[in-house]
Amino acid sequence: MIVGSLLSTPAGASCDSDGDFPNIYDLDASFSPASGELSVRGKMVLVADAETASVELLLNKAMHLERFAATGKPVKMAVEDDIEIAGQPLPRTRRITLTPAEPFNAGEKLEIDLQYRGRLTNDDIELGRGAVSPDWTELTFESVWYPIWLAEPLVCSTVDLVLPEGFDAIGPGTTTQIGPNRWHLAPGAPVLGRITFAASNSWTIERRQFGSLSVALYSAVPEPRAPQIFGTVEGTYAYYQDLFGAPDGSDKSITLLLPNGEVALKQANQSYSTNGDFIAMDQSDPIVQLDALNHEVAHLWWSSGRSGTPDEFLSESVSEYLAMRRGGQIWGDDWLRQRRASSANRSVAIPSSLRQIDGPGGDRQGLLYDRGPTALWALHDRIGEAAVDDILRSVRSSHIDTLEGFLNEVEREHPDPARVLSGEL
Repeated sequence: MIVGSLLSTPAGASCDSDGDFPNIYDLDASFSPASGELSVRGKMVLVADAETASVELLLNKAMHLERFAATGKPVKMAVEDDIEIAGQPLPRTRRITLTPAEPFNAGEKLEIDLQYRGRLTNDDIELGRGAVSPDWTELTFESVWYPIWLAEPLVCSTVDLVLPEGFDAIGPGTTTQIGPNRWHLAPGAPVLGRITFAASNSWTIERRQFGSLSVALYSAVPEPRAPQIFGTVEGTYAYYQDLFGAPDGSDKSITLLLPNGEVALKQANQSYSTNGDFIAMDQSDPIVQLDALNHEVAHLWWSSGRSGTPDEFLSESVSEYLAMRRGGQIWGDDWLRQRRASSANRSVAIPSSLRQIDGPGGDRQGLLYDRGPTALWALHDRIGEAAVDDILRSVRSSHIDTLEGFLNEVEREHPDPARVLSGEL
């Protein structure tokens, strides 16, 4: 798997903000879950974060380009099949490289009119999680159903989606039915890495209200463990809220997606959170599943580190550390000791440093989910939980979104432990 849990919404972000350079997608899509037939047309506006010599986009190889026309600065386009990312062959993914005569400047825009179609199946999904079937369809980043700029993953999107009669759709943000078999999907804020929707003709929906927070659980079949799932969200949300105040994402609603029953999900052990209001649960062991849910709920507060860089420590490693703490409250000290030991043992076996993360492959997964949390636990053991919490609150209030910024914050109050923490990464 290339990508584990991608990120949620950057703190304070807005699609109307002048401070960010999100890429903009405005797409019309028609999809048949039964056949996998997908057709997409629309516009995307790519916005360079910094001087950029070329833009490399990924698109599922099952999609056949009918139109891909750039306006603005002239560019040369090259299309490659049989590609690799971080040493991993991706035979079902296509790379589209756009190279201008002069580099793109920061903030410069490239507008692309596009149209493509094809037949997408589970076999075509190779980057991570996804599913194509009548009773359960998930299309997101890992299915590469839209052109993805890995190097600059911040996106603002709107999608008008047409499905066959009898199907329903959901996604992060607002999902509005705007006509027969037609939905408008709008996250409403920049999202790191994902344009997501799920569709089904038969899912089960349960809802709970916890104070002002509404939680909806979408599953393939009635879920006997729904009370435990809702209870986990309620307790864990309250735990993080007590620590850090209001989340960066929604404080009004959360949608949970649970592929239970006989759903044939690619990368069944992968969960993710996006937009601060949408969590896709995995298909693992019940306690592991709830442990992962604790992690994904943490992303409502911790999602600012840029994906595929050492700065992702501030999203994935911090969320994993907090989820382990929460799990210790729920399942006890023995569970926490075993969980910490397993993570520490996996960390020791990783030859590279968290500072060397460069892209979505390689040792990224282990470094973020084992090495980073193990280092945070070492800091926890040296300075205590209350001091760690003070650091985390200061990082949030200062909007720190880099690993170096985090280490500098630790060093300001705890210079010796900061050096130890830095060395353990």
